[in-house]
Amino acid sequence: MLGGFGSPEAFCRSFKQAFGMVPRLFQSAEVSWKLYSPDGLHWNEHWDESFDARSLGLKYETRVERTAPFRLAVIHHVGNYACLWEGWEKVPFLEGKRWITVYRDNLWTCPNKHLMRAYLGFILQPGESPPAGFKVLEVPSQLTIRTKRYVERNERNETWSFLSGAWPHSNLSWDEYESWPLPFEQVKTRACIGFVKNASSV
Repeated sequence: MLGGFGSPEAFCRSFKQAFGMVPRLFQSAEVSWKLYSPDGLHWNEHWDESFDARSLGLKYETRVERTAPFRLAVIHHVGNYACLWEGWEKVPFLEGKRWITVYRDNLWTCPNKHLMRAYLGFILQPGESPPAGFKVLEVPSQLTIRTKRYVERNERNETWSFLSGAWPHSNLSWDEYESWPLPFEQVKTRACIGFVKNASSV
């Protein structure tokens, strides 16, 4: 397998569809590797490639820690991350839970915003089983960077642009919600990015 593709030919076809040329020509072409995102989901006006701007570093102060393994009860969702509220409307509310969205895709793994995968759910306590309709997602111990505070919904794009740009090699990310995620435009979130080889669904 080549980065998830069944053959070099399949990879080249997908690459050309996304960038307009095959990888061999792309290497010598002076073009941006950033894919256009019409809804501003990935690359937007907040993206700062220098990542030394003290204003963003202070505004979205982070903490670094190694998290213990944890288990989530989740429902799988496929669709535009900008419309996650559509998925949360299908998740049954349960009292006293810590709600989380785990993002399985990003600009590099899924340039089609309508095919982006996420897991919506809550943290399971030790020994707790998932309710009917939920599956278990196990997240291994890992180095995690998260914002110290919960951010307002209108700050979220800027927060993720800053974190993703400052730590571009993360391979797992999630939002921790301050409360039940609906109404979606009102709930505060804490952005988290992790560095782990794999998170497996059981």
